[in-house]
Amino acid sequence: MGGLDWMQFEMFEFRMPRMRELPRDWLPSDIGYTTVGIVVRDFDEAVRRVHRTSGRFLTAPMGHDGDRRVCLRDSDGILLELREK
Repeated sequence: MGGLDWMQFEMFEFRMPRMRELPRDWLPSDIGYTTVGIVVRDFDEAVRRVHRTSGRFLTAPMGHDGDRRVCLRDSDGILLELREK
């Protein structure tokens, strides 16, 4: 992690339980997943772009203006979290 205005990169490694492919009935509350967090400056535009391209979120956007987040999966099943900066 760093204090750069233009980028922040965090990596976490969960050792237990071991990583595994997500089952079809996987829920965001399940443990043992891989996730990538992406901070966006224009949250509303990022949400619109997802709706135009892949379209499905796992959750509704949550939080208050200036600190909202929403989760979705990419085409490989990796959990993505869009966060507002």
